[in-house]
Amino acid sequence: MKIRLADLWDGPLDLKGEAAPEPYDLIINGNEQWSPLAYNLHAEILGENELLVRGSINASLTVPCARCLEPITLKVILPEFTSATPFTSEESIDLTLPIREDILLSLPMAPSHADVGGKCPPNVEKIYSAKVDQFAEQRRSETWGELDKFKEERE
Repeated sequence: MKIRLADLWDGPLDLKGEAAPEPYDLIINGNEQWSPLAYNLHAEILGENELLVRGSINASLTVPCARCLEPITLKVILPEFTSATPFTSEESIDLTLPIREDILLSLPMAPSHADVGGKCPPNVEKIYSAKVDQFAEQRRSETWGELDKFKEERE
């Protein structure tokens, strides 16, 4: 999303609409489906060389659950998007990267049915037990072994 600075010299500008998600490169694992990004923004120039954009951005995302791989739909809501961008003599300011960053930071690391207030379907939910990783234990003993011996001797 680009904002032309010439449009702001007469006063603040309100921007409302939808944007296609493709330019924002919101690919997480390649299996997700994004709705258009709905935005309601207010842009204004502060001082002589700073663009301030505030508002909200909303979208939805269909992605496989990290636990059961069934599709879930997450709502991405940024109620207080804010970007302050200094400028020198550019004709327009591109907000694509700040918007992308805020969206990606708002997403859960491993989306699951729990994120949308539900539970995985019972016929596909599996219980995984943690296994002891022998390689990790060996590395730990090599790295901390002498310290562990010292600690045991002191006790």
